[in-house]
Order: sequence, then structure tokens, then C-alpha cells
Amino acid sequence: MTVEEKQKQVRVQWDPERSARMEMLPYRSIQIGISGDVSRKWVEEWIDGIEDVTEMARKLKKAIDGRNC
Repeated sequence: MTVEEKQKQVRVQWDPERSARMEMLPYRSIQIGISGDVSRKWVEEWIDGIEDVTEMARKLKKAIDGRNC
């Protein structure tokens, strides 16, 4: 990463997307990194709510693990 890229408050990269079974999918997902003032605003002003989805993820894993694919 260049010095100029490190100084930017927002960074964007495209990552390979995977299924719940970690298989490669034919499309990519965007990953956005924020820092500096943008990060502070995100935390203090822009977040509307946070929802714990742990139990939903556990149920999904159990359903995937139980299938005979």
C-alpha cells in the first residue's frame, strides 16, 4: 500500500465471495475500510442499531452440517 493510500479515510477492495460451506461463488463482495473522522462519525452518529445474530448463525450451521450434500 502506498503512503497516499494509507492516508485515505476510506479504502475499498473486492473479496472473493463464499457460500455457507466455504465454496467459491462466481461473484465478489465489496469490503470497505474506514478510519479517521469517518470512523468516528460511523460509531457516534451513523449506527442506528446492532443486532446479535449469533443464535441465527448457530441454527444455520446446524442445518448445513445436517444436510447430506
